[in-house]
Amino acid sequence: MEGRLKMAKEKTTEVKTDSYGLEKLFDLERRIDEDITLLKERRDLSKYFEDQLKLIKSDQYRICIANCLDTRIFKYQFEKSTSATGKYHPPYQNGFGGNGRHTKNVVKILQVFERAYPDMMWDAIYAAAILHDATKYENGDAPYTDGKHALTSAKCFEDFLKFYIKQQKQIAKVNGVPANVKYLKKYGKMTVKCIKWHDGRFNPLNATKDQIRANYTKKFYKNVKDVECHLMHMADMLSASRSLFEEVF
Repeated sequence: MEGRLKMAKEKTTEVKTDSYGLEKLFDLERRIDEDITLLKERRDLSKYFEDQLKLIKSDQYRICIANCLDTRIFKYQFEKSTSATGKYHPPYQNGFGGNGRHTKNVVKILQVFERAYPDMMWDAIYAAAILHDATKYENGDAPYTDGKHALTSAKCFEDFLKFYIKQQKQIAKVNGVPANVKYLKKYGKMTVKCIKWHDGRFNPLNATKDQIRANYTKKFYKNVKDVECHLMHMADMLSASRSLFEEVF
């Protein structure tokens, strides 16, 4: 009897490890260390987010987002913790590089969503995911995150996009070729929307603090009609969930 119990226990352990990849939970510390090293070594944010940028299928739009990362976004935004108090996000998203790891995790969740919603404007959504917390702190010395960062991040990209499109038109004119900026305009507009509304009903344009506490949602559903924005919001919410990280079932 003892022999059979021992065999069953060993078999159960083997199935759990092989089928569910539980060994990855114990590998988290190593991966965090690797990500911190990568963030410290890469001067350009486009290199730090290289794998995430590859998900943007349009070469033109991918270059645009990479350019924005390297010329408009301060690196400290991704070096800082995604939650200043550690209250709203899983532990691995806090500490040095926490906001960078949160951003990468949001992209990872969206890759799962893409399988269910393949017809959405995914170049715009992935771009928004990379940039959604690009101005999470007002400055490098700010002790707490900015409650209006969804709005400032959207404005930051919107201003960059206007400059970038103008620049592309000027380059096309010099080279004597038509300026092809339709994709930039269309997908850029959706990216701005997804960044702006990524915090859903918690966005200051959707509710006051008292309304948030009362679970007020009317303005959110009135303001946000695009499925892309809702997918972005859900991915951000799932990534920020401490309970999903600590209680896997």
